[in-house]
Amino acid sequence: MLGFRELESFSLYAGLGVQLIDDYASVPSANIETCVVATLELDIDESGTWRALDMSSIKQTRTSNSVVWFPWLEYYRDARGRMPRKYRVRVTAGSYTPRYQYDSGGVEVLVYPYDDTTPPAVVPTAPLRISLLPSAMYPFAREVPVLHGVVTDGGVPVREALV
Repeated sequence: MLGFRELESFSLYAGLGVQLIDDYASVPSANIETCVVATLELDIDESGTWRALDMSSIKQTRTSNSVVWFPWLEYYRDARGRMPRKYRVRVTAGSYTPRYQYDSGGVEVLVYPYDDTTPPAVVPTAPLRISLLPSAMYPFAREVPVLHGVVTDGGVPVREALV
């Protein structure tokens, strides 16, 4: 007689996906978006204080359309009673300045806990899209006119001014 053995299974949800968009090279009206490769950093909110996470210990996967998914964020053996946690995404890219940099230290997002039998209360349907603006080091095409100047406030140069 053959025996039946149930296989173990688990569900994996992508608690956070991030897609970086080159604001200059993208053409939204033509549905063309240029994705960027850069360094992502995650911080976690611990009672109102941001703590940087060790990115080498966080599993991530990159898709063909340059979305970086962090599928194991907030996965627990038993997620019952756990509240969502706030994460902050920061970007470092040599030829770009993140758009968020002009009004915040990163892009904040809630990630909901889950386990093998309980899905997250909110499942992201799309990645978090972070717009990047060209910096002074951006490789503009030769035919693109580029203006250089300094923004001042009372004679004092304003660093990272958005014009």
